[in-house]
Amino acid sequence: MSGTYTADQRAIYQLVLNAQKAAERNSKPGMSIRAAGDSAVMRRSSSPAPPPPR
Repeated sequence: MSGTYTADQRAIYQLVLNAQKAAERNSKPGMSIRAAGDSAVMRRSSSPAPPPPR
């Protein structure tokens, strides 16, 4: 544990963070958790794919 991310770890972290932010941005009062999660999935599917595992 060096305390810094590898390029692959950074890419995955950014992917998850972007999906979380999309869900937060698209959430509205009374909206179901599923609908908010769907917006995160749509965001994730429009992001470039991370590099394959080595």
